[in-house]
Amino acid sequence: MAKHLIAIFLILAVPIWDHFETKRLKTSSDPRVKIQSYQKTVGWLWAASVVACIVLGLRSVVTIHRDAGEASWLPGPEFVIGFMGAALVALFLPTFLMMRSEATRTRISKSLEKLNFILPKTAEERRWFVLVAITAGVCEEVLYRGFLIHYSRELPVSIGLIGALILSSCVFGFAHLYQGVVGIVQTTVLGGIFGLIFIVTRSLLLPMVLHTLIDLRILLILRKTDESLSASVS
Repeated sequence: MAKHLIAIFLILAVPIWDHFETKRLKTSSDPRVKIQSYQKTVGWLWAASVVACIVLGLRSVVTIHRDAGEASWLPGPEFVIGFMGAALVALFLPTFLMMRSEATRTRISKSLEKLNFILPKTAEERRWFVLVAITAGVCEEVLYRGFLIHYSRELPVSIGLIGALILSSCVFGFAHLYQGVVGIVQTTVLGGIFGLIFIVTRSLLLPMVLHTLIDLRILLILRKTDESLSASVS
C-alpha cells in the first residue's frame, strides 16, 4: 500500500503541487516567496526519499537487479564513460562560449527569461539554490529512478525494464511542468538518459552526480549573464 501511495504522489500530487506553486511564484509580491519555495522543495524531496528508502529498503532503491534477458539491449560500460565525458563537455560549453561571445550571452539570457520566476537572483537565493540542486540530484534520482523503476517492474501487468524506464522518464518530465512543453520534453529525455546510466551501472551514483552538476551549472550561467548585464549598464 505504501508503495502505491508514493507512486500516486509522484505521478499526480507533484504535478498538481507544481502547478499551484508556479502560480504563486509568478503572482506573489512577497520578496521571500522564492526562498520559501526552495525550502519547501528541499523538505518534500528529502521526506519522500526517506520514506521510499524505508519502504523498499535502501539497497533496493540505489541499486538495480536485471536479468540476462533484460540486459541484452544494454550498451556496455564504454557507453557510460563516453557519455559522461560528452555530458561534462556539454555542461560547461555554454559557459565557456558565454565568456567569449556577447551574442551567446544574449541568446542564453533570453532563453532563461521564462524561468526568471524560479531562478535565483540574490545572494541568499543562490545559496538556497545550491541546496536545491544537490537535493534534486540526490532525491529525484532516488524517487524517479531508484523507486519508480523498481515499482513499475512490479506492476500486475508486466511492462518490463524498458517500459519501466519509459514510464519513470515520462513521470519525471511531467514533474517539471513549470518549464513548459519544451521543458517537459527535455526533462523526459534527460530522465531517460539518467535511467539508462542507472541500469547500465546498476547504481544511482553517476546519475546523482550528473544530475547535480546539470542543476548547479545554472549558477555559472546566471553569473555570466549578470556580469554581462552589469557591464552593459555601466
